[in-house]
Formats: sequence, structure tokens, C-alpha cells
Amino acid sequence: MLSVKQFVNSTFNSNTYLIQSEINPRSGWLVDVGIFSDWFEGLHSHCEIEGIFLTHAHYDHIYAIHEVISLFPKCKIYCSEFTRTSLIDPKLNLSFYHEEPLSYSFDDIELLKEGDRIELFNGIELMTIETPGHNKGSLSFLWSNLFLQVIPWFPDTKWLQN
Repeated sequence: MLSVKQFVNSTFNSNTYLIQSEINPRSGWLVDVGIFSDWFEGLHSHCEIEGIFLTHAHYDHIYAIHEVISLFPKCKIYCSEFTRTSLIDPKLNLSFYHEEPLSYSFDDIELLKEGDRIELFNGIELMTIETPGHNKGSLSFLWSNLFLQVIPWFPDTKWLQN
């Protein structure tokens, strides 16, 4: 069974999710890294983050990527091709318009596309679903009856597109 914990960055109103197995809580995965706090420092002492799934590369969802990778250097990034391109470009990831432009260009990135499956824990997989709209490279993730789509769909709302 999986445990999913939600952490909210109240400044940006974005979420980070921690996925852990109830069988092995010392191993975990993150969905987006838009928040960094003492919580990560505490997590480091009792859990190893195996990877980060990025739903897209807007600043409010990647804000803490460098800090998380420095705490968990074996951690891998899973994202779409457009998200990888956006990680490198502060204008595409929108950090250019904030006080701290952010660029991430390491080799620890695995590209995902529609239908790709990543094994999280023994026999438990997340399936990738391409969900462009909010962002050209947006991804959502499905496990059993859990659907992780960090940006909700509001049909009458205009979103910033890139």
C-alpha cells in the first residue's frame, strides 16, 4: 500500500507530494518540488528519495530542485522533454520573472512520455499520462485509483501558456 502526503507552498499555492510504501517507509518519491523547508532536512534523516516526478517546469513546481538534489544526490528527475528544456531556461520555467532565476541542467533526468511506467516499489508502478494544457510538457501520473495531477482543471479559467 502507498502513503501519499501533501505539502503546500502557501506563497505560490503549489503542492509537493511525498509517496512512500507502508512496507518500506525509508524509501520515497516526490511529485514536484515547489516547497523547501525544515521538513526536507527532517526527511533526509529517515528517508531516501529515489526520484522526483515533475508535472511541469513552472517555477512554483521546481523551486527547491537544487536543494532536494543536494540532500539526495542519487535522486533522479522524471519529466517530459519540454520540461527538461524548460528546466534549463529561466524564461520558460518563469523563474526569470522572480527574484532568483533558476536553471537546472544535470544528467540525472529520465524523459517520460505517454504510457511510460516507472516502478516505485516492489511491483508498484506509476503510469505517465501526457496532459498538455496548462503547460506544453505537463504530465500526470496514475497508480491504481490514485491520479496525481498537480494543476487542477478549470474549464473557464485562462492559464499562462508557454
